[in-house]
Amino acid sequence: MPRIAIDQLVVNGQSFVYRDKHWTTPTGYRVSTSDGQRLTVAFYEKHGRVPGSPPPSKRAARRVPAVQAAR
Repeated sequence: MPRIAIDQLVVNGQSFVYRDKHWTTPTGYRVSTSDGQRLTVAFYEKHGRVPGSPPPSKRAARRVPAVQAAR
C-alpha cells in the first residue's frame, strides 16, 4: 500500500486535515461541504495544487512556462 501524505491547512487559527477525500478536524470530525469547498480553494491558493494530489516534481518546477506551453 503506497504511503500518502496527509495535507494540512490552518485557517484563522483552526487546523484542518484532508484525508479520504474529505476535510476533517485533527480529531476526525468531518467538515461541512460548503466549508470543505472553501478550504479546498484556500489550499489551492496557498499550495498551487488540489489537496490529495502529489506535490509537483522539482524537475517540473524548473521548467520555463513558455517551454511548457509549446509542448
